[in-house]
Amino acid sequence: MDSKQSDCFNRGITYLQEGNPDKAIKEFTETIRAYREEAPAYSWRGYTYIQLNQYDQAVKDFSKAIELDPEDSDGLSYGCRGLAYRRLGQNDQAIKDFSKAIELDPFIGSNYSMRGEIYFQLGKYDQCIKDKTEAIRLQPNTNNFTDYMIRGIAYGILKQNDKAKSDLEKVISLNPDSVTLSDAKKMLSTLM
Repeated sequence: MDSKQSDCFNRGITYLQEGNPDKAIKEFTETIRAYREEAPAYSWRGYTYIQLNQYDQAVKDFSKAIELDPEDSDGLSYGCRGLAYRRLGQNDQAIKDFSKAIELDPFIGSNYSMRGEIYFQLGKYDQCIKDKTEAIRLQPNTNNFTDYMIRGIAYGILKQNDKAKSDLEKVISLNPDSVTLSDAKKMLSTLM
């Protein structure tokens, strides 16, 4: 990439960070016009499309980035494409992409978290619990009350009430002002 195109790429990232995704798209597109073989430009534009809720466009860009760099070393393109597929309701494709992202980098908790949510939606509660447990383990310093909430509900469905109670109590302690708090308290009261 020459300095002009590098400047376009960097401006795109800056615009995205500043909350101006439309300008970011233009800069990433300019970079792609000049350098069609630059996987990062496609990945960043795909991520920007996710911010704009343009999931079909995001899937196309992440697919191109993966084509250009199939062993995407950190799994970012696979994880982000998985998110786009999830938002499009294409759960099978999303699971495949999150699984590939996890294979490439098993230390990114968000991929386990999102795959766990899909498993929950599909009624695969044991797999959900496994993924949510790993997401919580990998992200110990985050306020991951959603992971505890979903895992707690899955435990409850599987009649593992002590574990469900523990997770739902954790939800309450992590986010006492949350809208989900009343739901957690209701579920907790049914387990007592």
